[in-house]
Amino acid sequence: MDWCAAVGAALAREGVSVSGVDAEQRKAGLDRMRAYLPALLPPLRLQQWDVEILDDAPDGDDVSASIHYNDSDWSAVIKLADPFLAGTRELQRLHMAHELMHLYLRGLHIQQKALITAFSTREWQLIDSRFEHEMELTTDSLAYLVAPTLPLPPEA
Repeated sequence: MDWCAAVGAALAREGVSVSGVDAEQRKAGLDRMRAYLPALLPPLRLQQWDVEILDDAPDGDDVSASIHYNDSDWSAVIKLADPFLAGTRELQRLHMAHELMHLYLRGLHIQQKALITAFSTREWQLIDSRFEHEMELTTDSLAYLVAPTLPLPPEA
């Protein structure tokens, strides 16, 4: 089961509806996450990063959150979907830990992109999807390891 499916299943078990987040609730949720983010960087030893949360949908279908980073200026942006904002504080903490763990694994992403030129399109498609799957599993594992050590987001 991939990350999004697992989160969707967890939300469903908790009886959380993810379809009813209106604009006001979205803004309030994003504001809470923006206030929460600075509390996560020091315990994760990521203070050198300038990370912000955008009011944009994450990239990809069925994705609750995504992160994009720029190594040249140590900046990153996180995008959060409505299902993330409707989740429990524990799931939000886990998601944020997951996205921030990508900053530690960025070297693998860089190598992944460098390999594109070494393979044919067909070979690369097979390798890339498997690599992405394994990368997400690794990121999940790290997030499950560190999330319980982090503070919870503020209550709504």
